[in-house]
Amino acid sequence: MQQTARRGFIRRHISSSQQLSREHRPLIANALMHLVNDGCFVAIYPILPLIALEFDLNYAQVGLLKTALTASSTAFQIPMALMAERFGEIAMLALGMAWVGAGFMVLGLAVSFIQTLFLMVAAGTGGSVQHPVASSFISREYEGRRRGSALGVLNFAGDLGKFIIPLVFAVSLTAYGWRASLAGLGAVSFVFALLFWYFLRDKGRGLPRTVEQDQPAPSKGWGILQPKTFGAILSMGVLDSSVRSALLTFVPFLLIEKGLSATQAGLMLTVIFAGGAAGKLGCGILADKLGTTRMIVFTETMTGALILLLLPVGQWTMLPLLFCVGFFLNGTSSVLLDGVAELFDATKRSRGYGLYFTIYLGAGAIGPIVYGTVGDAWSLPMVFWAMALASLAIVPLTGFYHLSRTAAAPLPPQP
Repeated sequence: MQQTARRGFIRRHISSSQQLSREHRPLIANALMHLVNDGCFVAIYPILPLIALEFDLNYAQVGLLKTALTASSTAFQIPMALMAERFGEIAMLALGMAWVGAGFMVLGLAVSFIQTLFLMVAAGTGGSVQHPVASSFISREYEGRRRGSALGVLNFAGDLGKFIIPLVFAVSLTAYGWRASLAGLGAVSFVFALLFWYFLRDKGRGLPRTVEQDQPAPSKGWGILQPKTFGAILSMGVLDSSVRSALLTFVPFLLIEKGLSATQAGLMLTVIFAGGAAGKLGCGILADKLGTTRMIVFTETMTGALILLLLPVGQWTMLPLLFCVGFFLNGTSSVLLDGVAELFDATKRSRGYGLYFTIYLGAGAIGPIVYGTVGDAWSLPMVFWAMALASLAIVPLTGFYHLSRTAAAPLPPQP
């Protein structure tokens, strides 16, 4: 009798585990895709000096290579999002990753600076798919049920990839050199793209059609349901992105001023990345419990206060402080993504995220220039004051976001 009951319990447990696995299979697959995608783009950093040495490049040319990769992965997000609406999100995500993988494999064959520059642009273009299309897909998969948590997991996976892939890649560089390592990374990415499509191919084009059946009629144009509210959250995203990129740029300078070596400052910078990864996951989960508005006010208030606290503290006291700064600074991005989702017609969400990410990442590219100008005109501490004030300026914008969202016509129920 007891043996029969035990067998029944085991069967129920296995059945429950299989059901949970099927339910979260899209999130697991997209999180792994994000891990590989972001890891690939960060893995470029350690090979830039080797490329510069082989092709005898100057610093400006090295910078141009990195800019080419980053700019191409940003500039084509809207076109890729529009293509996802036509051909299906899963197909486009798989194509984008395969594109990056193929680009990296061919990049390992480059024999000149011009070829390398062209292939950086080509590989980066494939990376334009990941952020807007995956965010759109996951936001609809978890519509009305832990959407913030799901987007937080997706975001967290990308930051995890920025640790894991470069670590493995660095070991490979030592053993096989940059060309073979890059080709190997590209091959792994290409195979992963095929596996991703194979496991999620049943969701390739079905989801957009299901959404259209559930809603009265798809909206025209960009599908923005509340333009003023979207303008508010986009403004918050611009400030948040500019502060994040500027902080990562200028924190090493502050650490060196406090007496650390350049190597020690670089190691301390990884503490921000670790805190950021935890923040993207944790703040996404908290947003489901506290709401978007409360979480943005909380994270940005903490970010502004902690940035100012970096100035007077000693060099080693900054270790836990930098983790906390990273947690709240990066955590805001998961909360904002959740807020963006509900402001777009579900059938047009890919292009909505494409528009948001294009402007958001563009602000991140410009941020260090703006805050660097402040530092040149006044001093390094004024850079941190400016970043803190920009973070705190998001708080009143959050109030406008909340009021415009409340005053506007009610959002239609999402599927």
